[in-house]
Amino acid sequence: MSADVSIKFHGMRDLDRAIQRLPEELQKRAYRSVISTGARVIAKNAKKRIKNDSGLLKKSIDIKVPRKNTRVAIIGTRRGVGAVVNGRQKWAVNYAKNVEFGTSNTQAQPFLRPAIDSSASEVLQKMTAGLSRFLTRAAASVKRGGRK
Repeated sequence: MSADVSIKFHGMRDLDRAIQRLPEELQKRAYRSVISTGARVIAKNAKKRIKNDSGLLKKSIDIKVPRKNTRVAIIGTRRGVGAVVNGRQKWAVNYAKNVEFGTSNTQAQPFLRPAIDSSASEVLQKMTAGLSRFLTRAAASVKRGGRK
C-alpha cells in the first residue's frame, strides 16, 4: 500500500532499554526478532478484519523488517499475489489501498488502521515475550559455543 503510516506504542521505551543493554552483536538480531513478532500480531488482526470476497487481499498481507533499519516493520500487501476474479486478473497490491481508504465510488473498509489501534497492548505483550524467547535462545547458543 502506498500510504505510509508511522505508529508509536507506549511502553516501547522499556523494551528499547532492555535491548540496548545487550552486547552490540546481539542488538540488531534482538530488534529484528522483537519487531517482527509485533508486526505479525498486527498483520494477523488485519487479516481478520478483511471482508472476504476472493481471499486475495487476505492472502497478500505480509510483514517485512528491513535489514538496514531493524526498528521498523512494514505491514502491507506482498507483490505478485494475484488471481483471476470475474474473468479479470487482479493484483492485491493494486486494490488494497482502495479497500482501506475507499474511492470516489466505494466506501472505505479499513482493516489495517483498526488492527493497529486495537492491537497495541497485545503487540507490546508479544514483543516482551519475544524478547524473553530471544534471550533464552541466545543464552543457550552461547552456552553451546555457537553464534553469539
